[in-house]
Amino acid sequence: MTPSPSSPEPPVGLYLHVPFCRFLCTYCAFAKEEYESSRADAWLLGIAREIEYRAQHTWSERPQLDTVFLGGGTPTALTLAQWEKLGELLHQGFHIPPDSEFTSEANPESFNAE
Repeated sequence: MTPSPSSPEPPVGLYLHVPFCRFLCTYCAFAKEEYESSRADAWLLGIAREIEYRAQHTWSERPQLDTVFLGGGTPTALTLAQWEKLGELLHQGFHIPPDSEFTSEANPESFNAE
């Protein structure tokens, strides 16, 4: 059923591919590259530009997310500062209620309490 123009859009899920890995595995067929801080910063800038473009040209209001999934690559290859920046970008571009599901792929060697 399509929502009427006056009704809000239903929440949606977001998959975001983080294409960086600390080490490249031979068994993985996903789009990926070895982590380099400046490349990850450039990727984050691209995410910011994409969100800004869609906010200006596609969305009438910020979409509401009920699920956020970060896959890859290895999202935990990002630094803490890059994770924080990604979180800021997602919250600027989307309405993410506190009870939304947030999941990320991780490798044990790059996962810590931070």
